[in-house]
Amino acid sequence: MSAAPGAWIDGRVPPRGRLLVFEGGDGAGKSTQAARLAAALETRGRDVLSLAFPARGTAVGVLLNAYLRGERVLQPRVAHLLFAANRWELADRIRDALDAGTDVVLDRYWYSGAAYTMALECGADADWCAAPERGLPRADVVFYLECDTAVALARGKGAERYERVAFQDKVAAAFETLVARAPATAQRIDASAPADAVHAAVLRALDQ
Repeated sequence: MSAAPGAWIDGRVPPRGRLLVFEGGDGAGKSTQAARLAAALETRGRDVLSLAFPARGTAVGVLLNAYLRGERVLQPRVAHLLFAANRWELADRIRDALDAGTDVVLDRYWYSGAAYTMALECGADADWCAAPERGLPRADVVFYLECDTAVALARGKGAERYERVAFQDKVAAAFETLVARAPATAQRIDASAPADAVHAAVLRALDQ
């Protein structure tokens, strides 16, 4: 008899991996901190899968990449549904990894999808934005990287559609609404500190 999917060779099922998500506005340091956490988990002997959203190499991701670079125009709600579809493209991969005992570290997830659409002020509230995400693997911890908007954007190149101070202020306000709805999952991290200090804070929050 074959072992169940994700089972060890002796038939035991490994503990479920953790879904660990980094959220925050542009320039908050999500990519850096996601990579550092993945490396730290590997030094602890954990199997790790690292992914970033939008996943620009998928069928939907190619279209989203053009949109973010200003090469395509999309109605805001259409864009939101495409970002959600992009997450669904990888949902099975994430779920399979978690079931196999692998920790999954994500650079952005559905919080970003909701916050950015809410910031567009197109009439889509938090409930509408969250609806297409229902059924996706749920995060165990969301590290919300808080950083002054002007400071955060000064770190980046400002080359993409949403990298503007006034818009990012609206994104930050939308994140506050979303984080308040899930206080047990979200961990606030001061991302204005040096990268080493932010990483240390992430590890402390993870180990609580």
